[in-house]
Amino acid sequence: MTEEPDVFINLIRGVDGGAPGLNLYEVEVVGQEPLDYVKIYTLSAKSDTIARQEAVRRFAIDVRRLEAESKG
Repeated sequence: MTEEPDVFINLIRGVDGGAPGLNLYEVEVVGQEPLDYVKIYTLSAKSDTIARQEAVRRFAIDVRRLEAESKG
């Protein structure tokens, strides 16, 4: 991936299921061309920065998998 994707972070409040000591985040990752994919991840993390980093890491893995499947 040549450019870091744009990342939008929304904190979900009042949603059950977050681990103790962690907040639940919904992170939308929007890739720039040629990685023009949009993925939404729901993550438990201590901060929005950690949630953002994890979402970008997962996005990179998902995009590589999708590109491999399309070449496949």
